[in-house]
Amino acid sequence: MIKKITSQKEAVTYWLTAYPPSRDNDELLVGCIWSRIIGKDRLDTITSRQMLHMMANGDLPSFDAITRMRRKIQETNIHLRGTTYLERQNRSLEVKQEINTI
Repeated sequence: MIKKITSQKEAVTYWLTAYPPSRDNDELLVGCIWSRIIGKDRLDTITSRQMLHMMANGDLPSFDAITRMRRKIQETNIHLRGTTYLERQNRSLEVKQEINTI
């Protein structure tokens, strides 16, 4: 399990570094990671059923796992934050304050 988490962290860090648009776009980030795992040669031929099996078998990391890892990495690595990072943080503070007033 530790090895799987480490490799996921490395994959997310790689894409955040190599492809800056993925810093603000979770769908893009997940697509990059999944396409690399599926493989360039299979990407055009894989069926949705095969992809679902890969997801069910744990061969593809979940969307949630990737986005959680992105948030954790960006929390501690300022240079990997996207342009909307501060915007999201400010919005979360507003939501917290709103919840406290309810």
